[in-house]
Amino acid sequence: MATAYKADTYGDVQVTAPWGVSQVYSRDFSFNIGTNTANVGFIINDTVALCPIPYKSASYGVLVVGYNIEIPSLDTGTSVRVSLGDTDGASNAFQATFFSAVAIGINAAGVLNPLMGFSGTTATAPVRGVLPIQYLASKIYTDQGNSTTKTIDFMLKITTAPNTATTTGTIKGSLFLHTLQQSSVTF
Repeated sequence: MATAYKADTYGDVQVTAPWGVSQVYSRDFSFNIGTNTANVGFIINDTVALCPIPYKSASYGVLVVGYNIEIPSLDTGTSVRVSLGDTDGASNAFQATFFSAVAIGINAAGVLNPLMGFSGTTATAPVRGVLPIQYLASKIYTDQGNSTTKTIDFMLKITTAPNTATTTGTIKGSLFLHTLQQSSVTF
């Protein structure tokens, strides 16, 4: 049965100084595979919420202007595929905004960024290479008559199970954000 994981740093309050004039902030994250998966590795449809995408209200928001994710070997076989996206779909569902079912982490470490995904010597173009992507108002969902506000997460999903899952390594990286309307956002 698939498991919804959160990065080890998901709940960290990270307030970082903006980079220069561009006011770009970095939201760093890491996920230890062995510790979090009880040393069994990933299975199909497992998700890892890497970090929340912060925004304030309808008049404030953020732009995702970049990301860089280092992924260790996830499969000693040849089948694992991952998708990278957000939970901004209908009813907070995952959508492969950035990469969809790419072969990253097969017998080698890999990297995902807006320019290209690399695994060993194989390169894969992203689904959406055009950045920035704007996130505005929080979404209100009704669950059993109660309205709740849910966060939008930056998420990695295992879309095809590994043949032989590896149980070590750390997924780590950064999400690069630019705040809108001079809003003060806690990352």
